[in-house]
Amino acid sequence: MRRNLYTRLCYILFFALIALLYRFYVSYFLLLLLFAMVLFPVFSGIILHDTAKKLSFQITAPAQIERGNEAGLTLKIKNGSFFPVARAHITIGFENLFYPQPDSYTFACGIAAGKDNTITLRLNCEYCGIQSFSIKDVRIWDYTGMMDLRVTGEASAATAALPVMMETEFSTETVGGAGLTELVEQETKGNDSSQVIDTRDYQPGDKLQRIHWKLSTKLDRLLVKEYGSISSNDVLVLLELYQELDRAKELSLEALSRRRFDRVFDVYYTLMEHLLSEKRPFALCWYSPSLGELKREEITTKEEGVAVLYQLYYEAVSHEPDAALSMCRKVMDEYGDFIYICPGYPACEKQLREGEASLLFSCTEDTAILASAVWMKG
Repeated sequence: MRRNLYTRLCYILFFALIALLYRFYVSYFLLLLLFAMVLFPVFSGIILHDTAKKLSFQITAPAQIERGNEAGLTLKIKNGSFFPVARAHITIGFENLFYPQPDSYTFACGIAAGKDNTITLRLNCEYCGIQSFSIKDVRIWDYTGMMDLRVTGEASAATAALPVMMETEFSTETVGGAGLTELVEQETKGNDSSQVIDTRDYQPGDKLQRIHWKLSTKLDRLLVKEYGSISSNDVLVLLELYQELDRAKELSLEALSRRRFDRVFDVYYTLMEHLLSEKRPFALCWYSPSLGELKREEITTKEEGVAVLYQLYYEAVSHEPDAALSMCRKVMDEYGDFIYICPGYPACEKQLREGEASLLFSCTEDTAILASAVWMKG
């Protein structure tokens, strides 16, 4: 606005100077110049309004990128008018749907007449999630620079920022001295508690919590429940979508909170690649605050694992540090071994100390554990 006022003031002063010169030095040239200076803004304003009606915009973005990289946006501006736009200011808004803190980027450009104008922008996607891009504001100026007009530019696009594959070595020994592969094999042979498929007589070494007390009392002998796995060959992975944003803001640790939340997805992505490379399908569970229950998806291919990420990106985060773990224990009277992915491992610290859980691998930063995958023993 200030620039417009300054331009108008300069234009008026220049017009006054020409008029003063014409008073003392009468000439047809000065007279024509005065007429031109009166008519030019009028015609320029008409052209401005006509051109504004014939502008259209389109934004395209890559479907997926790796977190921390730049998304290459392509902005196409079609000018159906016969007149070019000498100066335009375009504001692109961008926002990660996980974090309600929209940002914007404004740039200036010219728009050629009668053709498509292509502009390439590179905007950084620092965190995992669905990154949305949209045109927030478009302003074009007339040829005098004294008038501007806001143009409606409705165009948007989105890209998914996927987690980063971690370079890590899985723990060779976990609970009971078995490696991850051996534990998965044990799990898929019937250690899951989602379904009781049979009973058998108690044998020394069986867990007391697996005894079917009601039936044992009725038949006057100890019987043990036999469980079927989640499916014929699945292992359970429980994901904790916890983010302590409110407290993090108070302590100026919001960036650390976001990094910790991001590393949860990195751990899941790395674990997914490892299990599928070993031809081990798995079931992913997480707590949905909007539904108030656990959601579960079967993962047999990488495409399915990535598709689940899209669901997680649109999911509301929990503000309880162990919401998924608590809900899992509520819906299962007795549960088998499973892999628990969480920020740090505060929810399972007691089990780790008592040897009922084992750390598979973790993501650390300056000795601080940001996220970890823990084998929880049922």
